[in-house]
Amino acid sequence: MVPLDSEPPVRVILSHENITPLLLAKEELHYRTVQLEERNTALKVLLEQRQRDRGELEESLVRNLHREVMPLIDMIRGRVSEGGEEAELVALLRRRLEDILDPLLPRLELAGVILTAREAHIAGLVCDGRTTKEIAGLLRLSPETVQFHRKNIRRKLGLTNRAGSLRDFLLRQAKR
Repeated sequence: MVPLDSEPPVRVILSHENITPLLLAKEELHYRTVQLEERNTALKVLLEQRQRDRGELEESLVRNLHREVMPLIDMIRGRVSEGGEEAELVALLRRRLEDILDPLLPRLELAGVILTAREAHIAGLVCDGRTTKEIAGLLRLSPETVQFHRKNIRRKLGLTNRAGSLRDFLLRQAKR
């Protein structure tokens, strides 16, 4: 019998569980998380580079077509008789190229200013150094219509009361 004045015996219950697999799984999960984050970063960098490359390719395509192909089409158009089948084919070729170029022509967005497709096209030709008369001939518009669009471009860009070349302003903005 146990004397009453003594303390009760200490009882300890031991339980053990092997948590090694749990710790290994946690470590593996952390390793894979770090790997995924690194891959995600690499993919973001590649996507940004792809977008820059695409933009440069589009700009190069537009610039080359405007500088190299369109003048040739205009020369051919000047050498065929008006109203003939050849003139219609040349006009159709030019329209098709413009249809291809239109989505690629950058819309000028400066401080909330957005140019129409026609204004953006004319602004691009102005940047290429074309005169109002040349633009009118290229687009089969009257010089007054081209002048109207140039005034609208200047107005939208806040250049109405300022001296200076529209072309110079557009080129400066394109470099930004």
